[in-house]
Amino acid sequence: MIKLRNAINIYSELTPYFDMVVLVSDDDINRTKEILDKAYDNWFNLELNPEIQSIPIGDYLTDELNKADIYYEIYYKDF
Repeated sequence: MIKLRNAINIYSELTPYFDMVVLVSDDDINRTKEILDKAYDNWFNLELNPEIQSIPIGDYLTDELNKADIYYEIYYKDF
């Protein structure tokens, strides 16, 4: 079976080790991108959110999706 799915790629241009893909339904794609954009910015904002830095970013992003009750699949680049 072949199925077309929506995906959001989150990666770093500075390191190849930070690369993941989040698959979501068509209905949730825009909301998921908004949640991930905000969470990504929050995680990197050391001045406003120093406590978040102790959480791995992948865990933090999935925690935010879970709080928003988004069904997703996440895949990390394998090296």
